[in-house]
Amino acid sequence: MSQSTAETAVLQAITGDGALSPYGTAKVQMQDTTAYAAIPIEVASAYDVQQGYEVQRAYHAETGCLINCLRPEVDLFGVK
Repeated sequence: MSQSTAETAVLQAITGDGALSPYGTAKVQMQDTTAYAAIPIEVASAYDVQQGYEVQRAYHAETGCLINCLRPEVDLFGVK
């Protein structure tokens, strides 16, 4: 899937049914003991993500997937 096709799919999903949408690949950046993967600017803008914005994270060991929730009203673990 091309990056532009992936961008279109994700932007549609932001207002869509919440289905998982592919978004291409990203390069990880290392700083000290932390690895950073970028949030695409279109997605960050849609959720008003700014410097210091706090997100919940979940890790699925079987698939190696890291999930970051950009909506503060969504609780990934049902404890809010």
